[in-house]
Amino acid sequence: RQVQEQAQAYSKFLLSASFQPFARIGLISDKRADAFFALWGILRAGYAYVPISAHHPADRVKYILHQAGAEGVLIEREKNICLEKKIQLLN
Repeated sequence: RQVQEQAQAYSKFLLSASFQPFARIGLISDKRADAFFALWGILRAGYAYVPISAHHPADRVKYILHQAGAEGVLIEREKNICLEKKIQLLN
């Protein structure tokens, strides 16, 4: 039940960001439980996820997001996951 509630919260959060249907959303994480909830939320919202290691250098992350055509990225920061729009991240 907790998994469903957490995933639903991420799903609603992403849907409120007004991404295009079937958007690709990056997920930068070091594989904590919150990242699992975020991943499930991405899929529940109807988006595709782009997995990215939290240990990649910034240039590599930008390259992956650009090549994948990601519209946004969820980033794990100190036990919280934040949403960044592609435009803000890739400029």
